[in-house]
Amino acid sequence: MAKLVGKNKQKDRRKKEKIKASRKRSHIMKLRSQILTFDDLDVSAKSQNVIKGEDISFISKMKSILWSTETGAGLAASQIGILKRVCVVMPDRENRQIITMINPVIMEMGEEKEIKTEGCLSYPDVYGPVERSKKILVMYYTEDWVCKEVNLRGLFARIVQHETDHFDGVCEVQKFHHPVKLLGFQNSRILF
Repeated sequence: MAKLVGKNKQKDRRKKEKIKASRKRSHIMKLRSQILTFDDLDVSAKSQNVIKGEDISFISKMKSILWSTETGAGLAASQIGILKRVCVVMPDRENRQIITMINPVIMEMGEEKEIKTEGCLSYPDVYGPVERSKKILVMYYTEDWVCKEVNLRGLFARIVQHETDHFDGVCEVQKFHHPVKLLGFQNSRILF
């Protein structure tokens, strides 16, 4: 009798774990579905600055959505239909630290450029070469309205340049170095 009770408990535990995993997958898919795609007009619309005191509670939603993506490294508010100059960036997916930038402005762009393949969460499975500055100086506000001015380089600089393009209604495919060379494949690419 004790063995039968133990087996039933194991079955119940497995069933509960399957239900929990299914709910988690459903939640992740719901979050990802909130990212607008290229055919939505908000993706190519210009964004407005956030005014201090304005409601910025949508930032937590942006962070959750970015966390839910498998390869996302950045997300602009316009990609979820909010036309404000806010982005969340995760330059190191292993570290998983998300940095919020409110009203970021690129103050300086380094002269040295490089061409690298980019993707975009709003253009699923579309990749192409984009020329960007290797180094930038960016000024932005944190969620606590602390003004920061930081020098960025490499991937972090590329992500911020990509997201600030979104604020101006510019999408990655418009910046492809060789527009005829769309690389429509998905592997371990990083999406912004």
